[in-house]
Amino acid sequence: MQFAEPTYYLETNALRGLGKKILRLEPSRKYRTSVLSLLELISSASSSERDFSICKGCLGNLLTLKFEVDFAFPEKKIADTFEFFKHIEKRQGDLQEVIKGILQASDLASCKELLGTKNLTYGMEHFREYDENFGRQFIEASIAGCREIKKAFESKESHGGAVFEASELALPFREFCKVFATKYSELNRSASVWAFSTQLSTWLDENPTEELVGKVYQSYNGNLDRFIDAFSYYTMIQAGKMNQPGRNDFLDLFHFSYVEQGDIFVTDDKDILSICHDLNLCSTQSPASLPLIASG
Repeated sequence: MQFAEPTYYLETNALRGLGKKILRLEPSRKYRTSVLSLLELISSASSSERDFSICKGCLGNLLTLKFEVDFAFPEKKIADTFEFFKHIEKRQGDLQEVIKGILQASDLASCKELLGTKNLTYGMEHFREYDENFGRQFIEASIAGCREIKKAFESKESHGGAVFEASELALPFREFCKVFATKYSELNRSASVWAFSTQLSTWLDENPTEELVGKVYQSYNGNLDRFIDAFSYYTMIQAGKMNQPGRNDFLDLFHFSYVEQGDIFVTDDKDILSICHDLNLCSTQSPASLPLIASG
């Protein structure tokens, strides 16, 4: 039986870290990144001339290589998973114009001046704000779910149909969270899907009923399982440490939604590597270990 060659998915930090070396990637292998990486690069470009230069270099390298990019925005990924929703993307055209502007401009100031002449609905500032704010409501919902689990732990009650063992309830909460995140992973996933359903329901009604939330929950088809599992696990581990997942954590983990079965996740992010190892979600490889062709 002949197995298909894996595709290497490069997240944002991998693209940054490789720099010009990406042009020397072994050409016989398949590589892919996502619109999420492009958005994170564009968001950072407005911070300083140095970050603008890094962004321009990365985008130019991807264009030179004709690198495969999954251009589905996160909302599209979500709508394709919670089939209760439909998403019509209106930002693709302006995103392409922003990318062209960055590649044409010599520096940040001239880029802003150039893009200012294009009368874009969604410019650099929009994508910067998107990068900063996307996922906040889902983080809040997941934190609320962790509070409920903590209440069940403290009251020694069952949660979501799971009856915890006495030895588990006797653990310090930090250790209990590790057990919950692994042994009760299905329940952890279900709790996260419900939390997401609750927030997604507000897209339809500011004060959604439990019936509406239930319909959204039932429409979940599993396409985001890899991301949901990673986010659920990470959120529980952070809850055990009395920490809250941050905005950047959510975006970093959302890269899992672009990793397909059989892909190799190229990253040196310690949290992502730990999650992949603990949950056996996918294979990983560091950017520095990717095979390169000899420089000319």
